Amino acid sequence: MQPKFDLFPFLGILACILGSLVMIVMSMTALSIGPGAAEVWMIEGTTDQVPVLIEWDGISVTIHPGKVRVPWGAAVENEGRNASPFGKLLSDIAAEKDKRYLFIAVRPSGFGNFADLRELIHKRGIIMGYEPIDQARPLGVE
Repeated sequence: MQPKFDLFPFLGILACILGSLVMIVMSMTALSIGPGAAEVWMIEGTTDQVPVLIEWDGISVTIHPGKVRVPWGAAVENEGRNASPFGKLLSDIAAEKDKRYLFIAVRPSGFGNFADLRELIHKRGIIMGYEPIDQARPLGVE
């Protein structure tokens, strides 16, 4: 008489393990892209240029990584040539155009007047790049 092997219990255990792994992967994915998840950008410049990240929401400019927030009125006073942290940043970058450039994270609330910010930066001859970012998503910089 030949021994009979029943594979049904083995397949049941295998299905439970695979189901658990799928649930773990989906949970981790939901946590990483869900509400409240910080968006972390790894910004790399060329070997000669280092990016400086600022965030634009239409009301103020936030300079990262210190999260220094400058109201738009103070930032644009005297065409950006002022003593505000944003004015100083623009002066520093304008003096080192070959070493630094601006990268701007634009919130949807800032789309309407982003052209004004971009024009102010171009008047100073500063190289810049920009990318839209969700309104409510926090921005973390490493």
